[in-house]
Amino acid sequence: GIAPVIPDMVGEALLVRLLPGDEGQEAVLRCYAALGHRVAETVIRCVQDFAGVSAGPLGWLSTMVESVQGDVRALEMLADSLPLDSLALNATTLRVMEAVLSLRTQGPDSGPAADPLACGIAYLNLSVDQAQLACPGPALASAEQAVLQLHPLAQLHPDRYTQHLVVALNNLGSRQSALGQLDDALLSAQEAVALAQRLAGNSAEQASPTLALALINLAHIQGLHALDGPAIASAQQAIALYTRLAALQAEIFSPELATALSNTSSLYIQADQPEAALQMAAQAVEIQRRLAAQHPDTYLPSLAGASIQLSIAHGFLAQASACQQTAQEAAAIYAKLAAQHPDRFTPYWARSLGVLAQSHLAQQKPALACACAHQSVHLLTPHFVQQPDRHHASLSTLLRIYLRACKANGTPPDAELVAPLLPFIAEAPN
Repeated sequence: GIAPVIPDMVGEALLVRLLPGDEGQEAVLRCYAALGHRVAETVIRCVQDFAGVSAGPLGWLSTMVESVQGDVRALEMLADSLPLDSLALNATTLRVMEAVLSLRTQGPDSGPAADPLACGIAYLNLSVDQAQLACPGPALASAEQAVLQLHPLAQLHPDRYTQHLVVALNNLGSRQSALGQLDDALLSAQEAVALAQRLAGNSAEQASPTLALALINLAHIQGLHALDGPAIASAQQAIALYTRLAALQAEIFSPELATALSNTSSLYIQADQPEAALQMAAQAVEIQRRLAAQHPDTYLPSLAGASIQLSIAHGFLAQASACQQTAQEAAAIYAKLAAQHPDRFTPYWARSLGVLAQSHLAQQKPALACACAHQSVHLLTPHFVQQPDRHHASLSTLLRIYLRACKANGTPPDAELVAPLLPFIAEAPN
């Protein structure tokens, strides 16, 4: 007999070819009705892999979303499976999360008996997605609603609901900081840590991950306030918690420990302590490399991100060769990931090439720097055109690197590449 079509790139390509137009949508919808959520997961992968080639998979997904508009459980399963960093899927993800929120707050169960926990979580998820879509105002409003829903629950039943409130306050602080409301953000983060510490007093084993996450968020916001000492102290407390947790449950908490180490490396750089930054970044890469060797599909993106931070730390210590080597490793990983999922990983690839270009400049290799920076701007431009608010800062940085590399190389910038962007990014030539 014929082997089944396995849901990989080849199988997905076959589906796209065999199921065109309205008939394809109807066929996929019948499969979804019969087989359930696993069909949705395959369609989501198809959208990510073929968004630039065929509109069919996105049409399938839209039809599926429409078919379950009144089914909150099906919508929540879709929301859990939709990635937050996919340009092709962002609008659909937002639509699904808004539908979940509508059912939780305005549907048949939205009267006095409505579940405030479910409403709070729905507002929280919507806030995260709105932030990913570069909608900071709506994201903040949703974050505030999440806290309003969860605060009374945590007061009535602290052991049961404080953890949810801490997560909502962490998100609220992030949304406030994104809008420059740093004082409010610091208050939200401090409240989250205080609640998590109180919960840890009742059940340290349950609350440790919650407290660690709150401390990392507090450290980030303290860093934005230029409170370098307190920020590093908060981050070190989080690292100590994650180290203890990872010793008990390595598979669950080693990734969190690596992320905390990488974030703390950034804080040490800000505090002009590059040696400590390098130590933190190297530990993070070591953990991520081990995880990626065991589960590459899951942890290769994290390894690339940690390698970027390690490259930056090498750069601050003027270790040009090591800086270039780690940047090249990160760019190679992102290139591989972008080949598999261009919609999701191309912006990361572009930014990693910018770091690599800077390492070439540090080694007096302007021609290589120019080539890397040119490619980085070229890769990110289509994403900037579609989501300018989201990619404005990154493209500004990459343009500045490219123009600096051109000057060092003694060659004029590619006018066709740069000229259309300058009106939108006025600071790039500086």
